Amino acid sequence: MTKMQETLIYLVIFSFWLIRLYYKLYDKKTRKYILHIGLLIILWLILRISKSLIDNITINRLIWYLYYIPMLLIPTLFYIFSNTSIRKKVHKKALYIVSTILILLVLANDLHQLAFKFPSGLEDFNTYKHNIIYFIICIWTFSLLAKGMINLAIDKIKVKKDFKAFLPLIILIIEIIYTGLYVSNLSIIRNSNLAVITSIITCLGIELMFYLNLIPNNSKYKNRFENSSLDMAIISLDGKTIYLTNTFKKIPNNIINNIKKGNIKDKYKKENLIYDIKRNKDSYVIIKKDITKLNELKKEMEIKQKELLNQQKKLKNEEEIRKKLYEIRLRKKIILKLEDNLESRREEAKKILNKRNINKNNLERIKLLIAYCKRKSSLIISEFNNEIYSEINIKLILEELLCDSQSLGINGAVIVSKMNIDSLMMSNIYEVIFSILEQLQDNYIFIAICKNNNIEVKVTIGSNIKIKNKLKLEENIIVNEKHYDNDTNLSFIIKSEVSL
Repeated sequence: MTKMQETLIYLVIFSFWLIRLYYKLYDKKTRKYILHIGLLIILWLILRISKSLIDNITINRLIWYLYYIPMLLIPTLFYIFSNTSIRKKVHKKALYIVSTILILLVLANDLHQLAFKFPSGLEDFNTYKHNIIYFIICIWTFSLLAKGMINLAIDKIKVKKDFKAFLPLIILIIEIIYTGLYVSNLSIIRNSNLAVITSIITCLGIELMFYLNLIPNNSKYKNRFENSSLDMAIISLDGKTIYLTNTFKKIPNNIINNIKKGNIKDKYKKENLIYDIKRNKDSYVIIKKDITKLNELKKEMEIKQKELLNQQKKLKNEEEIRKKLYEIRLRKKIILKLEDNLESRREEAKKILNKRNINKNNLERIKLLIAYCKRKSSLIISEFNNEIYSEINIKLILEELLCDSQSLGINGAVIVSKMNIDSLMMSNIYEVIFSILEQLQDNYIFIAICKNNNIEVKVTIGSNIKIKNKLKLEENIIVNEKHYDNDTNLSFIIKSEVSL
């Protein structure tokens, strides 16, 4: 394979590499400088191919001189890029002037032969010796490359102490050794394709710097981070490199000092500000939280809470007052109801006592009325306590009433089906049975109570007697009376009422 064919193959390879870089690099500044370097490499290879295609000696020699345009501009662009990427001041004009002067000196070599000396004359330019300008070019280019690499490595080490950042210098040393062997006329090196070898070494150096993150390719994220509304800061583990958003502005000195000492806390508080600190692999992330509004809301809530507690206290006092008023009204209602229910019985007892001749039956009647008043009072009070009576309670109360009536010659029995009733219904049943008993004497009575939709009380009296119209009952009680030869049947339907 000839050198021209070899160069052509690498021209295609480097063209694809350059296209890859175009899509890989999203930082505008990085893309601009690296693509310019790539274009200069391609220019160098095109010049190398052109030299092989042209037979004219003078044009060939001029094309050979043109090699030094990419050879000088690539290190210059790299040095400028390395300084600007780390925000280090660089005199671009001075660098371009020096490189341009050196290029012009090479292009004018035919006049002074200070770069390349031709002992056999210009016609035999392949036989030449390197002169002082060439060595100045080597010192200039290698100095620019070395200084640029060292700048990037030092900037990387500030963030993270990783001495791998200096690995690209090994690539540069290989290039220096290769150049030295080439100048010393070592046959195997002299016969190699200088343009291709140097281009390969340059590409390897660039890729290695990408791999080691020496070439910044995320400054657009840095700008977005700085312009974001996040209250956030990123600081290196040694506290020297700091990135702040526009809203964060400044990291407190005590936090920076603690980071430098390696004595960092997870949280710092300063007045209404809280700093949460999280450690990453090679940095600390500081998130600032302004709790001024939160504290203001907290104070407002405390004031509202006090107001609510005062209102609650007032409501509680009002509730207690209402409760006491209710109890007073309730007692008043109980008293009024007791008076209403017992007044007629008291009057009846007075009438008996006012008789001139009071017999035993009269005394028993008074005794029965007193028992009624006691039981009725108890039932009325239980209404206000919402007491419930089972069939057992109902039977005991009615049997007690029958027992009190035995002194009047009244005997009887009670049957109650399974049920639960309220105090008001119990009071109504008691009223019905007492109203019947006070009309009887020396008689027998059978009482049966069951519950359907309403309470039904069936009473059988052991004699034929008309008492329906004599009974003193409430409006919610319906009475049916049937008479037979030797007994009387009474049926009472007691409708439910709403208790007080």
